[in-house]
Amino acid sequence: MTGRDEGVLLRMAATDPATAFTRALALLEDGGGILPLRVAGLAAKELGRLDEGLAFLRRALELASGSDAYAAAQVRMNLVGLLTASGDVTEALALARRAETVLHGPDADRLAANKAGALARAGRLEEAHDVAVRALPRLRAGHDPAALSGLLTNLGLARVFRGDYDGAEEALAEAVAVGEAAGLRHQTAMAKGNLAFTVSRRGDVPRALRLFAEAEQGLTGERLAQCRFDQAETLIMAGLPGEARPVLTAALDAATANGYRCDTADGYLLLAHAELADGNAEEATVAAELARTTFTEQQRTGWALLAEHVLLKARWASGERSPVLLRSAAAAAERLDAGGWADAADEARIVAARVALSLGRPAGHLLASVRRTSGPASGRIAAWHATALEHSSRDARKGALAAVKAGLEVTEEHAEALDALDLRARAAGLAAELAELGLRLSGSARELLAVEERRRAIARPVRVRPPKDPERAAALTCPVMPRPARREAASTGARPLPQ
Repeated sequence: MTGRDEGVLLRMAATDPATAFTRALALLEDGGGILPLRVAGLAAKELGRLDEGLAFLRRALELASGSDAYAAAQVRMNLVGLLTASGDVTEALALARRAETVLHGPDADRLAANKAGALARAGRLEEAHDVAVRALPRLRAGHDPAALSGLLTNLGLARVFRGDYDGAEEALAEAVAVGEAAGLRHQTAMAKGNLAFTVSRRGDVPRALRLFAEAEQGLTGERLAQCRFDQAETLIMAGLPGEARPVLTAALDAATANGYRCDTADGYLLLAHAELADGNAEEATVAAELARTTFTEQQRTGWALLAEHVLLKARWASGERSPVLLRSAAAAAERLDAGGWADAADEARIVAARVALSLGRPAGHLLASVRRTSGPASGRIAAWHATALEHSSRDARKGALAAVKAGLEVTEEHAEALDALDLRARAAGLAAELAELGLRLSGSARELLAVEERRRAIARPVRVRPPKDPERAAALTCPVMPRPARREAASTGARPLPQ
């Protein structure tokens, strides 16, 4: 088999995995060696048979070790993607470090694409972005559209989780274009699904759902499960957790059955968000505990912190108002801050403050560092609500009303930025308790009317898409998963394309 034939067969594992798998098995029956094992492993993974794919690649590594150092490094490069999907991110990165001391040229760039995905899943988002950016010029100048499309996809997702939506759309649109030009149906569908995810983060739910539907037609195995997880998050963001649940549970079942343990952990966390959004605090607690346990087993500490964050919110929603919850929330806020999850840290402090107030304890010190002018609208609204409660507990009615007014202004601005009817309904729900507090605190007809007018303005029907004005559209920064701070932070899981 010539080098050209080998390259064609390896690319086929990503573009047409069923055919590639059949050809690899035929070559193995004819006495084929390392290459057919690599192709069979990569194709099996794409077909939803992760454990089988890992077995093929481990056989390939045994065959190459001790006899061909470069071939062994190539197998390690392939194992990075499969081990990451299986939840063994630590081993994936260890293999990447070994392989990068040997590989050169296009193979080194393919390894970079896989390593970027593994770093993102490990929670090392800035490193993932840097690895992808360094490799991108070389892949653009080369002749491997599959590797280029995969790297662009990982780069786009890294940018999404850093809050750079423009940069993310640019990278993912290029990934789609590269895939289409090269006839890479599978990669194109994957890039399109991740573009849909990015669009959903910007608030254009109708467009996102259309893109998801288009992407699904070309996806199988892990990619299809991930696409459906992203659809579920979009529905939760849109205030439709009931509609998200069947999509989410089906994707969870598929990920669990096929050994995609990294995605299974992510799915549990999303399920916790869905149950919490649907008012099912007990179910949210169970799902969050499962997520935290699974993330801890996978040594994905950033994700474990986020599961703990949702668990705190579920305990509050279930009615717990204990000193234990107060201490847990305050401690979790510090850990979340240290882990780079600034938005989640703010929400944990707000939970702690509300528990403190319910216990008759001071809460001003807990709220002092909570941001009220930046971050997701939901967090800012909750911060103003807690501030209003804190003023009210000290009988500072004017300060409490001022905080209510500020919180409702944030909600109104957020609703105007959303425009879409179902998303505005969600914004109105965020402010419901705050508006009720304002009505109770009102000491005159004028104050009462001011609160009621703002509440009605938030809830009024409007268009069904977010505004075209990019500054107003950028105000939609309220994903289900909190956005990480700029320092090293956990990711909701860039989808690496194995090479």
